[in-house]
Amino acid sequence: PVQGARQVTIKALGGLQYDTKAFQAKPGEALQLDFINTDVMPHNLVFVAPNSAKKVGVASFAMLNNPDAGTKHYIPDLPEVLSFTHVINPETTFRLHFSAPKEPGTYPFICTFPGHWQAMQGEMNVGD
Repeated sequence: PVQGARQVTIKALGGLQYDTKAFQAKPGEALQLDFINTDVMPHNLVFVAPNSAKKVGVASFAMLNNPDAGTKHYIPDLPEVLSFTHVINPETTFRLHFSAPKEPGTYPFICTFPGHWQAMQGEMNVGD
């Protein structure tokens, strides 16, 4: 755990949704994300570079042909992937410690479990 990290809680909901559509962070801010899956299917949460949700989402879907996709949590090996939780089962929580990017901007977060990214999206708005 990072001393002084600000806690953010985001839940996965039924209907391929996150309960939080957007949140603010300061550049370089230490964050502790508690990702809680309240849905009946597995989900994850992946922070990506600005304007790269589609690229990462399409690449994650292409991983269906990869026998290691599950152990990689459907996270494509791309530089646009910044931070991520594991794919977690229903009624479980994953705690992620990370720092917000230093560069101000809008950083999407998506679920890369196959077929979820188009609906399951939100954004971290980094700025002062």
